[in-house]
Amino acid sequence: MLLISFLRVIVQLQIFVVQDENDFIQVMVRKMKKKFDKYWGKCTLLMAIAAILYRRCKMRVIEFCFPRRYPKREAQENILRVRDVLYDLYGEYVAEYHSSNYE
Repeated sequence: MLLISFLRVIVQLQIFVVQDENDFIQVMVRKMKKKFDKYWGKCTLLMAIAAILYRRCKMRVIEFCFPRRYPKREAQENILRVRDVLYDLYGEYVAEYHSSNYE
């Protein structure tokens, strides 16, 4: 799935910034990351939920990617936010399912 590949590339860029010793590459990757954060940062929650709902992925994908993408505290907050949204989504599904069965 394209989304999983996309998340993988973002994590690889993050790791590349830390590990690469070439200043030019580090500057270039930081600029790419800054643009990504500017345009896609707000879509992270949506991308995470889409990745989890994909049949081959589980919450473990997010638990693996977020700590590599964000500082520790922010990663934990985002993981909890994703989990809360999934529980809310499931709660809405159950409520809708039960109401449609009783009509």
